[in-house]
Amino acid sequence: MQAIEYTQLYTPRLIILDLMMPDTDGLTACSEIRKWFTGPILMLTALNEDVDEIVGLEVGADDYIGKPIKPRVLLARIKALIRRNKDYLHSESVINVGDLVIHDKNRTAYIEDIPLDITDAEYDLLVYLAKRAGEVVLRDDIYKDILHFKYDGQDRTLDIRISRLRKKISVSKNNRISIKTVRSKGYLFVDNA
Repeated sequence: MQAIEYTQLYTPRLIILDLMMPDTDGLTACSEIRKWFTGPILMLTALNEDVDEIVGLEVGADDYIGKPIKPRVLLARIKALIRRNKDYLHSESVINVGDLVIHDKNRTAYIEDIPLDITDAEYDLLVYLAKRAGEVVLRDDIYKDILHFKYDGQDRTLDIRISRLRKKISVSKNNRISIKTVRSKGYLFVDNA
């Protein structure tokens, strides 16, 4: 469905779904979109049954409004949802580096709204590097802080993780994020904008 694809391609601040849509119903779309979209979803419907409202909220809608609705009331509800979502985002740790967005609360990461399929170990390394974006991170520090042992000059654990992470952050052909190796030092996490 086109609406679902658009939410993956773009970064909307809020999504409004009608319960009755041509290709699918709003409940199915809401449930599908909620798999990656953390922003507010507002459900509109001409059906005013309690059970529809309950199901809408259970599948991930943040608010549910019956039609007809006055435009000023709709606008006020939209502003309230955006305001609450902004407060929520500030209450969790969100790291942004270029097109990379990391949500510490649920340990997820996205590049251009594409979810990254990374392990817990890769996630920890990604957060560590992203928090230090633009500065050279020493190999010894990564071993001490992330792997919790001293680098002996032989171990290749970090090299393997960096290699896997590089592949995974290149999910988008437009991706500008990269992890550069700084010879004899460590790594540099950069947005090549």
